[in-house]
Amino acid sequence: MAVRNNRVRAYILQPEVDMHPDVESRVENRIREVMAQVLEVEPAAIGANFGRDDAALWSSLNHLRLITALEESFDIRFDMREVARMERFESIQQAVAERLSAPCGRE
Repeated sequence: MAVRNNRVRAYILQPEVDMHPDVESRVENRIREVMAQVLEVEPAAIGANFGRDDAALWSSLNHLRLITALEESFDIRFDMREVARMERFESIQQAVAERLSAPCGRE
């Protein structure tokens, strides 16, 4: 999986090139899949504003499980400041995109 992630990072880091919509869509879909699996909800239920109040199983423990699953899925690592702000799909998507665009996924 690290090879694929390196390809995504390499594409993202190309000068003056935005993330291809297809790559962005696959990243969003994977985030939804991970969230759905950890929180036991349907992926279709996860929109931009989907957050803690929308999932009965989004406890502090499952929040950490979600972060760990995202880190493993994308081969990235979050710091505690990022973890604290990842309370909605939109903020999670932003944090993942920032890490994928960082060298080696870890600043």
